[in-house]
Amino acid sequence: MQFTDEEWLAFADKLARATEIGAMTWFHDDEAWNEHTYYATIPGNAKYELYSKDGDGQYPFVLEISDLDGTKLSEFTTVPYGDEWDTSPAQRVSAVIDRLYGRVTRLVTGAPQKAESLLKGLDDLLPPQ
Repeated sequence: MQFTDEEWLAFADKLARATEIGAMTWFHDDEAWNEHTYYATIPGNAKYELYSKDGDGQYPFVLEISDLDGTKLSEFTTVPYGDEWDTSPAQRVSAVIDRLYGRVTRLVTGAPQKAESLLKGLDDLLPPQ
């Protein structure tokens, strides 16, 4: 199945928004060949996988959509993009997926909570302001 770049942009935007507000929970896929693979499932709908194509946790990234039975529907691999306002839909999708991958990685590894804890420890050393 092939989705258009505009449909991929809608998928990526909605995944990013749902992740940002905490409505979508991502997990690390311990059974994947790639240690940089994360997934989220919407019960009764679909499974989304997000991973680094080369397995190094860096660009390029792949967003894959599967049925709940595991049948892959389609995938999008990010393309190079810049900051220009006149970018193609594929480049806009790539920018959203790039930011989403970083956000998901931080959430799954617990980085925000760990940073908060470490900063609190430093705050305890400093006099009140």
